[in-house]
Order: sequence, then C-alpha cells, then structure tokens
Amino acid sequence: MNFSKGSAKIAMSRMVTDLKNKLAISLVLLIIIAVSCIIIIWKLQPLGYAANTHDSTTSKQVSSNTGGTWHNVITFVGVGYMQTDPFHIEGDKFRVKYSATPVNDSDARSFIVVQAKSQLEDNGFLYGHINDILDTVISDILEVNQGSGLYHLLIWDEFCANWQIEVESYH
Repeated sequence: MNFSKGSAKIAMSRMVTDLKNKLAISLVLLIIIAVSCIIIIWKLQPLGYAANTHDSTTSKQVSSNTGGTWHNVITFVGVGYMQTDPFHIEGDKFRVKYSATPVNDSDARSFIVVQAKSQLEDNGFLYGHINDILDTVISDILEVNQGSGLYHLLIWDEFCANWQIEVESYH
C-alpha cells in the first residue's frame, strides 16, 4: 500500500514538473516573438516619414483658414494580414484612422502595424501600435504628408479580433 502511494506521488511530481517545463518554454517563445516583432517594427520604420499624431478634430471639421476639409476616401475592415487595393489621394496630405479590438485573452498583448506605400515610388513608412493595456481597444490617427497619388496599405495584427481603418484625404 505504501509503495502505491509513493508511486502516485512520484507520478504526480513528474506531471507537475512536465507542466512547469512546458509553461516555461511557452513563455520563452512568447517573449522571443514579442521582441522579434518590436525589432522588426523598429528596423523597418524610416525616420521622418510619418508621426503619430492625435488629431482632436472630427472628419470634415477643420478650421476655415486652412483652405480644405477632410474627405472620406475608403474604409477597410478585417482581421489578420491584408494588403489593400490601391486608392487615390487628392491634396497634400491624408490620414489613416484605425481601431483594433483585442481578443478576449487577458494574457496576450495585442498590436497592429499599418504601412502605407506609394504605388509609384519604392518608399513607404511603417507605423505600429503595441497595446500595453490588455483588453483595451487600440485606436489612433496617423497623418501622412506625402502628397497626392496612388497608395495602398499593408496591415498586420496579432491577438486582435478585428480592425477597421478609414482613410481620409485633405483638400
């Protein structure tokens, strides 16, 4: 009888040890993935192309002395990676308004990365947002002063249930 209890304790101890090892490996892999994503975002973002601007104006409500208004160009909704169809921008600038809803996983840090590229030039800029507050909607406005032309967006997300992106042109 004592031999049976001892065997059960040893088996239980091995199961707990195996579970701890698997958890440790998963945590290390998650950290490696997060650090890799941050490094990729940091290395791919050229300086001087765009800034993270928080615009308090709503669409089409701009001061009359600026000579223009914001006009909706196109809206994209999705989840995961997407390369959008090209869209035309009139005027000298446009903005990308985005929001992403994280999945209901309190242990996951969600992020979204948006890249705008000109169809005619080989340059682009990358802008990312890593959500530090878990289970909170990510939203921001990215203003782009690249001028009129044909553009497309590349969108990546991780641990997001969905995202929505609105492109507005100022003219």
